[in-house]
Amino acid sequence: MNTMGLKVSNSRLQFNPEYAAATLGQNVSIPTANDVFELRRIGNNMLENMTRHISTPDGIIQTDIPFQSHDSTSINLRRFTTETKIRKNIAEPAVLYVHGGGMVSGSVDLYSPIIASLAKDYDISFFAVDYRLAPENKGPNLAEDVFAGLKHLSDNAEKYNIDPKRIAIMGDSAGGGLAAAAALLARDRALDPPLAKQVLIYPMLDDRTKLPENAGYRNLLLWTEDANSMGWGAVLGNDIAGDPEARVSIYAAPV
Repeated sequence: MNTMGLKVSNSRLQFNPEYAAATLGQNVSIPTANDVFELRRIGNNMLENMTRHISTPDGIIQTDIPFQSHDSTSINLRRFTTETKIRKNIAEPAVLYVHGGGMVSGSVDLYSPIIASLAKDYDISFFAVDYRLAPENKGPNLAEDVFAGLKHLSDNAEKYNIDPKRIAIMGDSAGGGLAAAAALLARDRALDPPLAKQVLIYPMLDDRTKLPENAGYRNLLLWTEDANSMGWGAVLGNDIAGDPEARVSIYAAPV
């Protein structure tokens, strides 16, 4: 097992003290073998530990909305909004949030405290799509789930008191990459109205990403190079992920 960067580095780079207090005690490790399901278990445990101290703000109502994805499978879109926004008949902006987790872990349930807090802080209705993870779901299919959620939101904007011209897509890590891929699908399939904005937080975009051999921050990484390779391998296949000559769909790896 390799520790996921949760030890003090010998370089001049150091952890932020608050971050160190929250993470160093977790003793998190990743499997040395290519065990994606063990990586999922570890990733979900980390997310649970990181979000359990975030209280769901008062006044935010959460509702699950089933919709059909590209292959007619029913998945959920979770709405985070207020009673006032539900009752008033005014079209307002909205954000579709795509959770992180390295393509293989995470869920809307685990991210709900974070997304609810964003909805409260920005006074905007948020929606989150519970896309299907790799390796069960491969290639562009993850982004297809996200795009299907975006299309449902756009097509039903009036029902949710949303202005379809002011829908943004937002995501972190794997969710940032999938948000970018879904935005490409929206562009290429002429979503009308088009997306208003993308907010990509340290997005997971390129399966060919490698650290320099002399990277002094290697031991400071929570998401390691090995974990990154495992995540991309789960999406693309280990024979393709990381190969600079491989033909990879931009809807699977947007860069």
